[in-house]
Amino acid sequence: MKSYILRLLAGMFAVTYIFVLSCCDKRNETGMFNISDESANIIDVVTENYSDEDMFDKIDTEKYTLDKLNKLYPVEFIKKYKRADDSYVDNVAYMTSYGYIILYYDKSGNYEFGKDIITEKSLKEFDVINIGDSVDDVQKFDENGEFLFLYTGCIDVPKISQHYTTDGYMVMVYYDSDYSVTKIENRLI
Repeated sequence: MKSYILRLLAGMFAVTYIFVLSCCDKRNETGMFNISDESANIIDVVTENYSDEDMFDKIDTEKYTLDKLNKLYPVEFIKKYKRADDSYVDNVAYMTSYGYIILYYDKSGNYEFGKDIITEKSLKEFDVINIGDSVDDVQKFDENGEFLFLYTGCIDVPKISQHYTTDGYMVMVYYDSDYSVTKIENRLI
């Protein structure tokens, strides 16, 4: 339970929208990781599937730099995300036996925060969620989803839940003031 709460708190700082670019585990001649086609799916790019259940806790506790992380767990999938202030963050993703680990690094390669994600459903299975369903219905369907807006205590936080699929997608479910589903979107991790 403590681990779940820590993951939830770390996720509260997570970016609502994640734009996906993938890369190889090698650096280019400038020392930067190569960014590849944004339409690449993590499932097709990543060759290593980690089974160490403590991997996220180790990384989150030690706050490895991107270089140190790459030495311990070779980086196969990295993307850049543009923040609201026009700065960029590097997002590194790993596949695990239970889902994904997504880590956020500043432009200097310093660890900011991460998310340890459990997945159990494919993108197709999310077709059962319909406009007008309640947030309770969505929570019952995917209890591993991130419903951070329910726990922040702020009324101006966008009401969007995030869900990750076994086949490499993030599903965003939008809610109105009555906590009913108004829109459903998905994108590659």
